[in-house]
Amino acid sequence: MRDYTIFFCMVTMLLAGPSNALGLKLSELNPTVSVNVHGVNYTEDPFAYIVIDQKNSSNRAGGEHVSPYSGGGIMCCFNLPKRWAPQLKVNIQVTYWLKKNGEDQLQEVKKLYVVDVPHYTTGRTGELWVLRTAGGGVEIVMSEVEPGNAEWPGKIKGWPRPSLSFQRERWDIDRKQAEINVSVYQDGLKELNSSTEIDMSEEWDLDMKYHTRDVKVFSGPNDAAYLDYKRKIYTEGLKRSKARLDQLLKNKP
Repeated sequence: MRDYTIFFCMVTMLLAGPSNALGLKLSELNPTVSVNVHGVNYTEDPFAYIVIDQKNSSNRAGGEHVSPYSGGGIMCCFNLPKRWAPQLKVNIQVTYWLKKNGEDQLQEVKKLYVVDVPHYTTGRTGELWVLRTAGGGVEIVMSEVEPGNAEWPGKIKGWPRPSLSFQRERWDIDRKQAEINVSVYQDGLKELNSSTEIDMSEEWDLDMKYHTRDVKVFSGPNDAAYLDYKRKIYTEGLKRSKARLDQLLKNKP
């Protein structure tokens, strides 16, 4: 009778809830913690990433697009062991885009990296940072602080700094766009001021579609008050565009 009672008690313990006969919670046998994921791009090529658990492909996070020399947002969430262990690795699926010589279209490149998860230096996981390094490789940093913090444990210190060639390339693109904007507003004002027979029907249709609240007080594209309204819009736009162009010319990298 005694042996039967002991057996019955052991079965009851196994069926009673998320614990085993030794009194340990199942979660304590393989404890994990959910962490946020960030991407940081130290290259001039945009990239996207996905962190994937080697043993459980449904445990994944990421997917964000990180611009050149930039940091991404906060992606949630990826599960990591609560306690670090040697040989802890994850898969990082990376997509990046390269410029084709003489073409506007970008070339898409996909790579899969197997990356070591570094030791939790503070004893806690912190957050998971996926870095695309200047050489085009991929590293992981586990940290509770961001790259600009003095306690950042990563080998690469600080946030990305754009190269001079990249700064000049972006500056040239912005300058050309500012020059286009100045020209568009100048031409628009010149046309508005040169004739009262100007056809404003296309402008009117666009304004009725996107700025209905502003233009519904006018009777139509030939309303003199509507023409005055457009002159004001063009004049303000020209002023902003010239100021932007002047600023760029004064701050050429």
